[in-house]
Amino acid sequence: MPGSAMPTDEQIRTRNTATLTTYFRLLASLDIDAWIRLWSPDCEVVAPYTPGGIPAVINGREQLHSFYAAEAAKYTQLRYPDTEIWPLQDPRRAIARWFPDAELIQGGTYRNENVGFFEFNDDGLISRFVEYFNPLALQSDEAPRRTMRAVVASRYGGPEVLEIAEVPVPAVAADEVLVHVRASGTNPVDWECRAGHVAAWFDDGPYIWGWDISGIVETVGADVTRFSPGDEVYGMPRFPSLARGYAEYVSAPAQDLALKPRQVDHVSAAALPLCALTAWQVLEHAQVGKGQRVLVNGAAGGVGHIAVQLAKARGAYVVAVAREANHEFVRRLGADEAVDYTTTSVAENVSDIDVVVDTVGVDSLLQTVRRGGVIAPVSGAAQGANTLEAAAQLLGVQVLRHVVHPEGEMLDHIAKLVDHGLLAAEVTRRLPLEQADAAHRQLEGGHMRGKIVLTHRSEA
Repeated sequence: MPGSAMPTDEQIRTRNTATLTTYFRLLASLDIDAWIRLWSPDCEVVAPYTPGGIPAVINGREQLHSFYAAEAAKYTQLRYPDTEIWPLQDPRRAIARWFPDAELIQGGTYRNENVGFFEFNDDGLISRFVEYFNPLALQSDEAPRRTMRAVVASRYGGPEVLEIAEVPVPAVAADEVLVHVRASGTNPVDWECRAGHVAAWFDDGPYIWGWDISGIVETVGADVTRFSPGDEVYGMPRFPSLARGYAEYVSAPAQDLALKPRQVDHVSAAALPLCALTAWQVLEHAQVGKGQRVLVNGAAGGVGHIAVQLAKARGAYVVAVAREANHEFVRRLGADEAVDYTTTSVAENVSDIDVVVDTVGVDSLLQTVRRGGVIAPVSGAAQGANTLEAAAQLLGVQVLRHVVHPEGEMLDHIAKLVDHGLLAAEVTRRLPLEQADAAHRQLEGGHMRGKIVLTHRSEA
């Protein structure tokens, strides 16, 4: 750049490698054999990264996948005939070598229809890389290029950053299925991620938020035996990694999904996975059993109203904390007692609790727990220990911080409870996918009953 010092070769390599990290991570999820045939038929590995004993020569899908999943700096170990070690000091040579059909559209900006935009500044650094990679173009010369509608956020921010866009249909790995999504559930973690509260979890955007989905399997990977095309499935894939659930199609590990409950529609099914898995896993880890006293704080909310039902199904005596307007609702779910936190001090009026499931974040509920009991703060569980642990230790109470994880077999059990009438998700609002911003505004406001679900055109 005029008036600035030229960067060193190492600075160029470091910057360009970091810029293309997202691109290489995407390649790791594709049909690697097809990728090699199309782009790099003469590729060899000269010094592979070997923490897991990867061989010196890449000769199959698994090894190449592992190589691309390694740190970005290790990409320098790819060698191409008649080129320098990648990444090249002159990135324009990379364009000429890898993307000969790329079009120079202005200044230092190149465009390739299968990959995206590459922009270079005067010093040869990649200043911008916009990915709109179409993986289907790599899998077959005859495969149609497909796009889908999705809610995309180009950056962190308020609900206004959520916009409908056309993006490529995702590729499917050998252990995955492609789901044609009929409904996408929403959860508080969705808006928290969108707002940037847990930015350390993710790479740079753009982002497609959402985890809860229900839909129909369209294609299955080569190694999948659990599902077949046409199966109706639901789940919370990949959490806490991105699942990109606010989209018409989602690729998901087969092990993260289960057959949808037969007795409910896709909207009701999409309201279940994250809340039901969270409640189930917390109650399981707390070893809730028959006759125990369980207090659920935020009992009318997403996780809370499911926890009330699952605790009751385990034979527990359930104390539900909710506004008076929701008392009839939580009693209908099975709560034995209902306490209005707006008029009653729960910590001073409830005692001898075996397990507290706190979906709101009220540390004073520790006072309600008997010695030897458990308090499980669901809200903020991923943030780690704080002063609650020290106070609980003095009282002989265990603090259980559990972050939910996908589990298809557990969803099988949850589906059975739904089909037998023992569990139901309360859907208080259905919105079209285009109104994801409105859903996020309501989620941020809190104090809502049940769930909001985004419907797709096929399920509206």
